[in-house]
Amino acid sequence: MQKNVASQKMIVFAFNKTNNNPLTGDAANITANISKDYAASVSTNDVNPTETEDGYYAFDLTQAETNADVIQVLPSSTTADIQVIAIPGIVFTTPETFADLSITAGNTSADIVSISGGTLAADNLELQYDGTGLTGGSFPATQKQASSITSGAGGISTVAAGAVVTIGDENGTSYTDTFELDSVYHEITPIAGDIDLYYQFDTGSNGVATSVIWDGIPRANNDTMNVFQWNWTASAWEQIDIIEGENNSNDDSYAFKMSNAATGAGVDEGLVRVRFQSDNIINFDTDRIWVEYTSVAESGFIIHSGIAQAGGNNTITLDVTAAAQDDSYVNSRVITVFGTGSEQENIITDYNGTTKVATVKNAWIVNPDATTGFNVTAGQVHTSTQSGGYDNNTVYIDLVNGATGTQIGVNGTIDNPLSSLPNARTVADDSRVNSNRFEFVRSTSGVTLDQDYTSWLFRGRNPAIMDLGGFDVSLSSFVEVVVGGICTNNTAVAVYITCGIIDLDCGNSNFIDCGLVTELKMSESGAAYTSQGMFNNRTDALPAAVPTITFNGDGISAIRFEGSNHSGSYVIKGMTSVDILELYGDCRITLDSTCNGGTFIHGGDVKIIDNSTTSPTFTDGVIKDTNDKVSLLPNTTVFEARTLLSAEYSTAANLATVDGNVDAILVDTGTYIPAQITALNDISVAQIFSGGDADGYTLEEALKLLLSASAGVLAGAATNSITIEAVDGSKTRLTATVDVDGNRSVVVKDATG
Repeated sequence: MQKNVASQKMIVFAFNKTNNNPLTGDAANITANISKDYAASVSTNDVNPTETEDGYYAFDLTQAETNADVIQVLPSSTTADIQVIAIPGIVFTTPETFADLSITAGNTSADIVSISGGTLAADNLELQYDGTGLTGGSFPATQKQASSITSGAGGISTVAAGAVVTIGDENGTSYTDTFELDSVYHEITPIAGDIDLYYQFDTGSNGVATSVIWDGIPRANNDTMNVFQWNWTASAWEQIDIIEGENNSNDDSYAFKMSNAATGAGVDEGLVRVRFQSDNIINFDTDRIWVEYTSVAESGFIIHSGIAQAGGNNTITLDVTAAAQDDSYVNSRVITVFGTGSEQENIITDYNGTTKVATVKNAWIVNPDATTGFNVTAGQVHTSTQSGGYDNNTVYIDLVNGATGTQIGVNGTIDNPLSSLPNARTVADDSRVNSNRFEFVRSTSGVTLDQDYTSWLFRGRNPAIMDLGGFDVSLSSFVEVVVGGICTNNTAVAVYITCGIIDLDCGNSNFIDCGLVTELKMSESGAAYTSQGMFNNRTDALPAAVPTITFNGDGISAIRFEGSNHSGSYVIKGMTSVDILELYGDCRITLDSTCNGGTFIHGGDVKIIDNSTTSPTFTDGVIKDTNDKVSLLPNTTVFEARTLLSAEYSTAANLATVDGNVDAILVDTGTYIPAQITALNDISVAQIFSGGDADGYTLEEALKLLLSASAGVLAGAATNSITIEAVDGSKTRLTATVDVDGNRSVVVKDATG
């Protein structure tokens, strides 16, 4: 984007946070603020963007809105669950006259004396590049350093030239199915649970692989696929990453960085192999795979040339004007251009500056001699020390094995990372690098910021902790690092993605898929904090102490904390009447006694323990989860079974209540129940007979009627009136009126006596 130029556009992308699908038709609900040169943001002149397609929208920017060196557009949507991001997030503009710059064909004259005060600088530059060998550590680059510089263009890619399936069944598919991203797959199913295959690529004689891009479906959950590169120098497979299996039918995309050793030389020149191996994955379907590589010039630039003095099986003796310093040409390339043994190429592995003898990597096909002309060029694709450069405009840090120094092109590169953040900042700030990105490639120890870092990207592999050191990190992003300490003057939002949070005291912040280990303290009055899928502290893997979210408690300007898709248990402290806490998800919240009022908006399965001095106003928010259960447990009077096992609820008052209940149960079982058992033992037969209720008859009466009917004397069987006496003959117990078939219509019963 050009600075101070009208009629330019800023693209934003809208998607649904719940399913990551692009959102269309939302232009009327999308607005944006714009920040220029890190100043406070204001609304854009274009109120709503114009929709392009597939979730992309465009804001028209005025000339005034582009009049800045750094521009950040901050979009948002009023539609629920919709996230809008600017593409790119930050724009560094070019001068408005940039497009007018040009180079005229032909020779261009310059007054060297007026520029440098003499001709020495120009003479030295000529000597450095005409092959006469100006070298030395004080010059802009020594010959050895020059041999480590890659020339040519990056970002070229190539598809697989073949595939070798060692273990697995291709099911009639082929590696040629990986040429396009078209949902036509090279399908590999396991044999006896195992899969092992590799793809081979050819980057040509001028290519060096930098990364491999894989798109496909690894099935299924909890399964893994190991990824390797073939190290042509060590003749061994080297693991470079792991693919995690998933239960889905959509492509996943992975990018794996490769070292220089992944590209073959000699008879294997330009060849690259990428291996996939697993002993537990169900199916491995590759939609597309390609290798990205850098293409370098065949000849490089000549750093010395001449006619050899002699040659041997694996040596060539350079001319007498060759460099006097030992190892000057190590890792450089020597090409024979005429005479005996011409048109051969080799790599110099050792050089003696006194004898001029250069030892080469491979034996010559035809040994050179005193008639052989040669060129020595920068090593480029063949050098073992070739620098991968500042890949993705990133300065690399290795707190364990990194190097010291701040030499541009040498220190802080992907294959020569720095050991300290201050040195990395010096390299990044150099105009020749102009980077705002750091990546920690190995960081078992911690690191503390040494100055403000606004609009920076920190990407890590879990340093012990990154202490923000009390500096400003506005507009910066932290990815996969453990963050703690204090940051001040957060004039704009800092973003934390997949980070561990340990004792962090910060200003305006956005947390995405982070884990809260100890405490998040929100000290900046009036700040806003948002989180998406934040603090996933599952109840089956809680930290040693319950994580805490602490408001500053000043009661002056409202602090707002809004979080969606939360899980786990948290303690809230310092909330006042002006503060707002909004939480959605499946979590348990304890309001500490330091809380005094405020507004608590909740949705989802949020369980609340209210121990606050003054209860906040509880409000059911718009449910952002399919589970709409909300339970309020006032003053800890209701418990789940696991509550009694949790230190956060085991207060003295709660334990006293439980103790009292247990005592009451013991008294009940020790006094009342034994007395009732004793009373049962004193019941007489008469009491038993006189008890009961069988259709209105006592047990004794029922037995008399049954005994009479079964064993009493019967009379009048041939008549319509039958009588049955008591067994002892003392009276008539039963008198029944019957018809000719013996069916009773009336029965008179006498159970007395």
